Amino acid sequence: MNVSWLWQAQSYRSLAHGIVFMLTLLPLQALAEVQDVGAVPGCSPFPSRKDGLVMGTLMEMVPPCQPPGFTFYGSDGREHTLDDFRGQPVLLNLWATWCTPCVREMPSLLQLERTRSQSGIRVIALNQDINGERAAAPFLEKNGWLDLGLWLDPKNHAAKALRAPGLPVSFLFNHRGLMVARLAGEADWSSAAMAEILKRLVEVPAVGEDTANAGDDLPMPSPEGG
Repeated sequence: MNVSWLWQAQSYRSLAHGIVFMLTLLPLQALAEVQDVGAVPGCSPFPSRKDGLVMGTLMEMVPPCQPPGFTFYGSDGREHTLDDFRGQPVLLNLWATWCTPCVREMPSLLQLERTRSQSGIRVIALNQDINGERAAAPFLEKNGWLDLGLWLDPKNHAAKALRAPGLPVSFLFNHRGLMVARLAGEADWSSAAMAEILKRLVEVPAVGEDTANAGDDLPMPSPEGG
């Protein structure tokens, strides 16, 4: 598995954290190879780079697919699932304090969250540090990113369930909780071009609704079978 894009090592500690994160994913990645996940309603694993994974490109799930369930925590210590946000589009971003590309894209995620009234998209920046709140809370405060909220997943439940190829990685869900797109690597979430793409994607009809000829009306870059 080529994970050189995940981070640029700044210290031995950062490298160690990255290795620990990837080791937690390896058993699930191996399991995904032998499972018949199907195209619908379940979401397929990310393709490898050899099979067409393009870093930094938002890849549409055609048709929208049902993600696996997982839990995470809010700043109040309560357990949450994606179902708690049903009724609104959600951009789920997995990040860590030691991940340099993650840190670079945080300001654009913050901008997207601050303009939620225009975009309608809720941003959940889900921290993957093994030290949880002790690592994430002071980091967000130091950088002025508290408006993103404190969302914690120290045991990497989301990364395992969604078969993340590394960090950062983002998943877009429509108002019915179906995954409509995903992106490996960093992106500028606050650009005008991205805003138009996100708007089109969250308006894609969900599975079970009238999707006849919908793909012809909503062309997307780098389409990917879900």
